[in-house]
Order: sequence, then C-alpha cells, then structure tokens
Amino acid sequence: MAASSLSRFLLKNNGKLIIYHGWADAAANPEPTLDYYQDVVETTFNGDIDAAKQKVQLFMVPGMGHCRGGPGPNAWDKLAPLVEWVEKGEAPEFIVATHSTDGVVDNERPICSYPERAVYTGPAGGEKDPANWVASNFTCQ
Repeated sequence: MAASSLSRFLLKNNGKLIIYHGWADAAANPEPTLDYYQDVVETTFNGDIDAAKQKVQLFMVPGMGHCRGGPGPNAWDKLAPLVEWVEKGEAPEFIVATHSTDGVVDNERPICSYPERAVYTGPAGGEKDPANWVASNFTCQ
C-alpha cells in the first residue's frame, strides 16, 4: 500500500493508527517500517511530524523480536492506547512495556513515540542495575 493512500483514512475519516516494530526483529527487518512511517509523514502530512503524530504514531521497541519476545520490554496492552486515543482524543506519547522472566517483571520502561526514545534519568550510576529498570526512571527525549 502506498503511503499516500493513508490520506483518506487519516485525514478525511479522522482515523488513528498505531504502528510498532521491534528493533530485534529477526523475521522482518525493522528499517522498512521506519522508512514507511517517514514516507507517511512526508506524503500525507507534507513532512510535518507534529501534524502526523496527531493521527499516526510509531513505536520502535528496543530489544523486542517479531511482535513480541526478545530481551527487551515487549509486553503491553496493544489495544488500550488506541482506544484512549479514539475515544478521548489523547494521542499516546509513550506506552509502558514490560519484560518478564519466569513470570516476574524484570524490566519496565516507556516506549516513546518516534522520533523520541526512552533515556535513563533515574539514580546516577544506576542504569545497569535491574532494580532501577522501572518506567519512572526513564524519560522520552
């Protein structure tokens, strides 16, 4: 599908679209998804990423494999952010994802709307301590 074909959905029909892709996806290279999003911004919104983010959001997930799995945070409610956006008009700036080992959450952080990314802003020197890998210790920048 050509990116320009999203104009009818996003602009004329006030559609909302969330796209996500894992950076560690071995089954489908993540770069074409990023390229596609950038093409949508260019063709549908004349390159205005701020306007685009009111209709379409891209979340590039560090450490996530093909739709889930991998060493990074990769689990979240995929429907809730879209429902909030459609029903309340609040575009998600980030989603909070978790990673679990043996049923225990061992990594939690925001996955920021592209082009931002989560940066550790927790206790100084604590970025390598898994005890500090909680969403409140990261900021979208």
